[in-house]
Amino acid sequence: MQKPLVVIAVLGMLTGIIGARAEEQTTEGSYHTPRSQGTYQKRVDRHQGSITKSTNWHNEKGSGNISSSKKWDRRNGAGQSEHAVTSADGRTAQQHREVQRNADGSYTTSGDGTDFNQRNSTVNRHTSAVNDDGVQSVHTVRKRDDGKSLNTDANIKRTDNGLNANGTYQTGEGKSGTFESQSINTDTGQEISQTITDAQGKTVRRDVKYTKSDNGVERDVTYTGPDGETRSRSSDYNRDSNTPN
Repeated sequence: MQKPLVVIAVLGMLTGIIGARAEEQTTEGSYHTPRSQGTYQKRVDRHQGSITKSTNWHNEKGSGNISSSKKWDRRNGAGQSEHAVTSADGRTAQQHREVQRNADGSYTTSGDGTDFNQRNSTVNRHTSAVNDDGVQSVHTVRKRDDGKSLNTDANIKRTDNGLNANGTYQTGEGKSGTFESQSINTDTGQEISQTITDAQGKTVRRDVKYTKSDNGVERDVTYTGPDGETRSRSSDYNRDSNTPN
């Protein structure tokens, strides 16, 4: 079965890319991936300064849920988010984030979480203000309670139709390398390309294309390995109804 986070991330596009905007909205539909197929129901509640989402899905393995909430206090420049997933086999994962806008226009983010294997982790991030070239620098430190860690430094720039990012990474085990990412919004959806190159010069690439229609989203993914071998897969996510409440 495909990972729930991937499935529901695309289901979210059904209300984000093609859904009508409303304070309260319920979307129902079906999905089909190379490893699973099923149905879903998603509810979105938008209010000033906050948004909550809850999605229930069902497939041949059982039922699951993903829920999230975001709050933002514009006056004080502070926000928080919660995210929780229950998989079809009953495992759970959750994360909590808090963000604060600083006097210089930068942002400080901190949070913690637990993965499906009940491993605890923390994240701390500093995002600079946008400089004169339109670039933000982002320094992120992730740590897990088993001793593993990941540090990344990225430069991010928004474009007229998307986002470009590049930077470096280093793990607690001494592995390091560079990464690049490009996101382009198109008339029919979105295209994302990501590459990672390690210290030995080996590069892997992942290309994702989202194509929207009146009642759904198609997701095409192509992986390119360090030896140039490729593998692809496609998934369909269809919306049967979209009801403002």
